[in-house]
Amino acid sequence: MSSSDRIELFIDPGTWEPMDEDMVSTDPIEFHSEEEPYIDRISFYQRKTGLTEAVQTGVGEKITRLIEYATNRSLHVIIVCASGGARMQEGSLSLMQMAKISSASYDYQSKKKLFYVSILTSPTTGGVTASFGMLGDIIIAEPNAYIAFAANKPVDIEVPQAVLPNTVFEAVVRIPYDMQLKQVLANGPIPGQKYSEIVFPILSPDPATKKDVHFLKYPIYVGGNRGRGQIYPDGSKSNNTVYNATTAGIVSRIVRKEKGGYEITIVDASEGCQVVDIIPPGPELLVSEGESIKLDQPLTSNPNVGGFGQGDAEIVLQDPLRVQGLLLFLASVILAQIFLVLKKKQFEKVQLYEMNF
Repeated sequence: MSSSDRIELFIDPGTWEPMDEDMVSTDPIEFHSEEEPYIDRISFYQRKTGLTEAVQTGVGEKITRLIEYATNRSLHVIIVCASGGARMQEGSLSLMQMAKISSASYDYQSKKKLFYVSILTSPTTGGVTASFGMLGDIIIAEPNAYIAFAANKPVDIEVPQAVLPNTVFEAVVRIPYDMQLKQVLANGPIPGQKYSEIVFPILSPDPATKKDVHFLKYPIYVGGNRGRGQIYPDGSKSNNTVYNATTAGIVSRIVRKEKGGYEITIVDASEGCQVVDIIPPGPELLVSEGESIKLDQPLTSNPNVGGFGQGDAEIVLQDPLRVQGLLLFLASVILAQIFLVLKKKQFEKVQLYEMNF
């Protein structure tokens, strides 16, 4: 169901006005795909759907403005969520939107005590699930909706046990490269095979200049996102997701297209009509001609091998005076032990002299 269909379902005609209609997506990182430039696909789907933006929202900005608008006017909010996740290259942008929307939602719900309803449709994945999709006072999931964040992928972080204020230390992040799966495209801004281990220089804070920083133990969190989007700007599926049967019936014909992909003809015996499901290049076909299938039965395998991994570590912000005090204490202990040994030797010599005398 498209965003326009959702609006017609929820709102009476002529009773609403869109906000920020002129806001559109750009291509700040100059994404490239296996088919055509990202910005060209956006333009194509804008012409095709008549919408300026995917699912009527910008990348987090429109949702943030909506929540801020409702906060200022003490209005209740209903958000219908649908997201196939972000491409690996968009990871940084997506993560920023999660924090931005969640911050606006915190002011709306916690400070203003206003009511927010979240409706999860299929699919609802990625940053939407990790942020505003799951923050509703009431969360409604459509029947059989695919709701997830991401597959589990390993990520490891290694940091020193303790650091001194205003010093640079290294945080080593390891993101294992999967040698069993063919990497068709680069894994984003940096290739995963070459940069399976990344060293980040981090400047430790100084309590002398920041009053909110103290000599304590602090957590460090790391997250690694891998994958590619599962829906296009018009809400249609990409070739990185499962394709399901749109009707129940018999597979009467499967045509392999010249440039890849399939056209699957399904005969619905109950209604006496034919339905053609289009499968793009990429997913592996799971059905054959003559097979009886059910509604929403998977027609293809799931090629999405992306996922999200997270890890954490702890580091102690150490007071230099404590370190100096510890060194002095250890030095005094060592000196005391040396003097004790010397005194013992001296005492033993005196005893030996008295015995010989």
